[in-house]
Amino acid sequence: MLKLIKNPKKRPPPLVTFEKPFSNQKLGVEMLIAMNAYGRPFLTAPQCGIAQRAIAISNGPGKTYFNPTATLLETAPEDSDFAPDDAILCIRYVDYLGNGSTTYVKDNDGTILAAINHLNGIKEKK
Repeated sequence: MLKLIKNPKKRPPPLVTFEKPFSNQKLGVEMLIAMNAYGRPFLTAPQCGIAQRAIAISNGPGKTYFNPTATLLETAPEDSDFAPDDAILCIRYVDYLGNGSTTYVKDNDGTILAAINHLNGIKEKK
């Protein structure tokens, strides 16, 4: 199982490559196991000492997103189960095989958006 490190690097990690999809799949599963074992709602690869842009999020069954970017939506997408007052993130990501996709995640406290922005080297505005 992956272990959390005390001081993850501050610089953004490099993008994930997809020459070996099995190693990406293995990393995703290990991150989900560690996230559940430590009782966290999400876990980034740098928090585990891995220099890759990946984040595991426990939305439902949990999923690992590679090279994610996130934007905060003004309104929930149509045909969604989100409440009107929920803060909804639109996450564009790549799966372990290299296929691009989009998903929507509830992030009322803003921690997932901050973590994805930190992965991408985007500084928070004060």
